[in-house]
Amino acid sequence: MYEQEFENIGPPGPVEDQVRTPITKTVRNLKRKGTRTDVLEMIRNDKQKFNESYLNIQNSKIVERKRKNDLLEEKNKLLNQ
Repeated sequence: MYEQEFENIGPPGPVEDQVRTPITKTVRNLKRKGTRTDVLEMIRNDKQKFNESYLNIQNSKIVERKRKNDLLEEKNKLLNQ
């Protein structure tokens, strides 16, 4: 029965003639699980970056507010003259 099935199959085509090479992946160990201290250090670094950016934003808001207040004072002086 199996012999009949194989008889119906023609000669191997060009794809079957090719030698199959195993697919190899070169994955670096970038996604390794860190130790507890590594994870805690990463969390601290993230918090520090967040705090620094937050402070920069707040400082820029303060500078902008001061600039607006100065402009408003100048405007009031000019209107009162």
